[in-house]
Amino acid sequence: MVKTALVIGGGHNGLMAAVTLRESGFNVTLIEARGKVGGMADTETIMGVKVSRASYVLGLMPKRFVDKFNIPVIRQDPFQVVYIDGRLIPFWRDRDKRVEALVKAGEVKFPEFEDKLLKFKELMESKFTFVNEPPSVSEIRDEAVKLGVEEFIEESCSRVLSEYLSPDLHYTFMYPGMENSPAYLIAYFYSPDWSFVKGGMGTVGDVMLKYALSIGVNIRLGVRVNGLEFKGDIVTGVATNVGVLKGDVIVSSVSPILLDQWIKGRGSGWRIPRPGWRKYNIVLKDYPRIPPELRPYAHSIIDTDAGELVIPSILDETRGGVVLEFMGDLGSLLDMMPDIREKALVIDELTPRDAEVTYNVPNGDVNHIPMRTPYVLNGRPGYRTQFLNLFQGSAGNYPGGQVTGVPGYNAAKLAAGAYSA
Repeated sequence: MVKTALVIGGGHNGLMAAVTLRESGFNVTLIEARGKVGGMADTETIMGVKVSRASYVLGLMPKRFVDKFNIPVIRQDPFQVVYIDGRLIPFWRDRDKRVEALVKAGEVKFPEFEDKLLKFKELMESKFTFVNEPPSVSEIRDEAVKLGVEEFIEESCSRVLSEYLSPDLHYTFMYPGMENSPAYLIAYFYSPDWSFVKGGMGTVGDVMLKYALSIGVNIRLGVRVNGLEFKGDIVTGVATNVGVLKGDVIVSSVSPILLDQWIKGRGSGWRIPRPGWRKYNIVLKDYPRIPPELRPYAHSIIDTDAGELVIPSILDETRGGVVLEFMGDLGSLLDMMPDIREKALVIDELTPRDAEVTYNVPNGDVNHIPMRTPYVLNGRPGYRTQFLNLFQGSAGNYPGGQVTGVPGYNAAKLAAGAYSA
């Protein structure tokens, strides 16, 4: 008899899990509380213009997944530009060209830094990405020593960056709060593949949904989970607003914090503070006046003193208007481009509280659980739970946040192996 699988959550990890289980021979139903799939990879239409409301660039998803679902990426070049205190450094996709630009800007140790960084990143991708459980620091160190890149697992982000780069470039390679976390995180987030997605990030969910439907995944929207029913070490049902749903295998792609609440039937044991990020989606009647030296690179991801800025409509004609998306301090951005005030048709603000309500993410953390010590590597939840037929694979699980699909894939492969159809 063909076994059944129930996937909870229709974000990109949930869709990945559903597709993987279906291709492993299961009859799969995916349930999603919202009226559409995609989670925080979300395109919203504001005044007739498409914006990537939460996540806004794609760069960490393995190429095999991008190709599998035919995700229409727009590979802007340079992929990123640092524009801080009037200093402008382009990061070109071509490595030789990129290194030349950094050295010309005075970063003479960048070639050595990136060489080691990319070796470590390749190590992580080849041996420690598609796994059944999070690797330990010692496992990674043993392999890193063989390549001479152990500093990325032994040292902190701040120490490694201070060794190789000027202080004003440090936050190009790490987020605030990562300073004392292992430099592994520099390699995790750094990628010359950062790209826009045609039509906004919601396209990721759209094409994954199309693929899932084409192979027979059953998608049910508007289904909200209230809790789990279990007997001993088996989950016997998932209580929802439409009744109790069952599956031989259950994979949760929601935050581990939320799953913990369902298991315990009360407040979660996680005690994580709400982050302080702000995302602004600005629809304008015309493009703002960009500083002259920055204009040739306005189509790139722009790291500024104010925060990170993208103007995807320069390259994406499907947006339907002028779109500026920004993560950072709005006041500082307006100081840099003051005519935004007069040209803005609407300034949409997304806060952690908004994300918690809209996307059902406890604390509004885009990574579900912070990407910093102690929640990295095997400090991050794995894919198994205390129940034999319940698995989890979300941005809160190893290897971590951003739009990758890896946790959902790993959880589903593990579930499929444990409960062969």
